[in-house]
Amino acid sequence: MLVMTNPITEEKSEGRDELELRRDSIAELGQRFVVFGAGRSGRAATRLLAALGFSATLVDEKSSDQLPDVAAEAEREGYTASLGPLDERLLDGCQVFVLSPGIPPSHAFVTTALRRRIRLIGELELGFLATSATLLAVTGTNGKSTTTVWLARLLRAAGYSSLACGNLGNALCDAIRRPEALRSNSALAVEVSSYQLETIRKFRPRVSLLLNITPDHLERYGGSLASYAEAKYRITELQQESDGLVLNRDDKRCWSLATHSSAKVLGFSRQKPLEEGAFLDDGKLKLTLDGRTWDLCEAHELPIPGDHNIENALAAAAGAAMLGASPADLRTGLLDFGGLEHRIEKVAEINGVLFVNDSKATNPESMEKALRSFDRPLLVLAGGRAKNTDYRILRDLLQRQTSRIFLFGEAAPMLADAWKRTAPVEQLPDLEAAFRRAVETAKAGDVVLLSPACASFDQYQNFCERGDHFKSLVEEQKRRTD
Repeated sequence: MLVMTNPITEEKSEGRDELELRRDSIAELGQRFVVFGAGRSGRAATRLLAALGFSATLVDEKSSDQLPDVAAEAEREGYTASLGPLDERLLDGCQVFVLSPGIPPSHAFVTTALRRRIRLIGELELGFLATSATLLAVTGTNGKSTTTVWLARLLRAAGYSSLACGNLGNALCDAIRRPEALRSNSALAVEVSSYQLETIRKFRPRVSLLLNITPDHLERYGGSLASYAEAKYRITELQQESDGLVLNRDDKRCWSLATHSSAKVLGFSRQKPLEEGAFLDDGKLKLTLDGRTWDLCEAHELPIPGDHNIENALAAAAGAAMLGASPADLRTGLLDFGGLEHRIEKVAEINGVLFVNDSKATNPESMEKALRSFDRPLLVLAGGRAKNTDYRILRDLLQRQTSRIFLFGEAAPMLADAWKRTAPVEQLPDLEAAFRRAVETAKAGDVVLLSPACASFDQYQNFCERGDHFKSLVEEQKRRTD
């Protein structure tokens, strides 16, 4: 039988004692840790280590002026922080080096640690070692965050204590300390990136989901899509026959993994019925297991639009089904979902113009999904720091779907060249200027869509900050028209 039942067999107490029980798994690695990178995941790892009584030093090249709250947190949480120029002596006595995902393994400080034969792990691995909650891991180029949050909702509908965490913002090392992760029926939906998978050694999810693979982050992988895909494939590397793997049947690169994994495989497809798996057929989301088929819901009933969200829903349903969620549970969870912030997020409609925040679209493929989600005229705001990919693939779609394009940021000249003769294009210095021009141009029935297709790092800390800025501009516009 393909469907797996609740894999949690050990009794767990609700509280800090559970983390104490898991301390031994980390202690096998060592007692003295250096965490490199003071971003969200690095700080979460350092807080966890300090809470469990390990010696933990957080290291970052940024100065204390750039990270003003780290010193106060270090004193409060009981760890050491070393900010600014890196000194090799920081590695003296270090037994375990925890690398933040945003820092490439080729960094000189990392290679120094490896040359000293210090054990290298990532925050994802640390969190895995420190929890006995069931983990369902979601990766892919696009749709990870939406699918992860939706999966957690489906698991809660099925009676699990669940939350969404990982690469979407709530680091695993923080999430495992929350009450939802300390109960006997805990099942966490974890978004994982290719960067995080580079450093796994024992990470073994109960269920893994691989959604799709398209060119992204290729600068990290020497321009090689094959190397990027290999990093994604590591999500199932340590899985066994008792584990589950959900794969996109419509994506050849994903489905090729079916014959290379030890886990039980369940597919999902938007394009064709499956003998086993979740699929779209005659406008309905369906699930077939062990020769029996259930109708889950009509596609038009899903609370968020777009063909890509049908795929996300199917993937999440397949993942939850592998932990025993019933068709009734799946229907409840599929329909009771409000979508994800910064991903095709409807912010407001002002004088007949709909404003949509899709700041999380940081590559052309993600932008494509947003463009296909609307049948109204689109005024698109795009730009930022370009990815190492071909933006010309959007030409035909932009020509069909958009009435004007407003470009901002570092990539604006390149995008203007890539998208010439698709629709009228204007280059503006920043998002606010692009927004103002879109407002001046828009008329009732239009959609003003922020879907950058680029990273945010030229002008923002992250895509969340960019999306929040857009939403503040919309709110300001709304106040002006009230």
